[in-house]
Amino acid sequence: DVVKQTNRKMMDGLKVISALHEGDKIAIAEACNHNRTCEDIGTVQIPRRLKNRLGINLDIEFIFGREFPPEDKLREYKLLIHCGGCMIDSQKVNARMDDLLSLTIPITNYGLLLSYLSGEDTLKRVLKPWGL
Repeated sequence: DVVKQTNRKMMDGLKVISALHEGDKIAIAEACNHNRTCEDIGTVQIPRRLKNRLGINLDIEFIFGREFPPEDKLREYKLLIHCGGCMIDSQKVNARMDDLLSLTIPITNYGLLLSYLSGEDTLKRVLKPWGL
């Protein structure tokens, strides 16, 4: 089942979080160009929660919009955290994931990351419907 495979790929991305080191470069990608607020999930909450959880400074770059960086740029990242992709079709989201996986760049999404950062019990509840 495609949804289960996709979620498994996104789960694998969570495994690298505890192995990140000071200064590691990660990317946070949003497929849209919405107006960001003072407590924006991608640009404020996720970076803050990662810092609180890991206690280190990561080099976080942001990718906004429908265009995705070229392969040489993507290779710089230890992890890519992607939004839910509601502003692009599933084919484009899957193409992005396939590109990252072919380059062996771990990927996860906002929902799984926020569940992971909220604790093991929360992550288990989120994964239960997919049998993961």
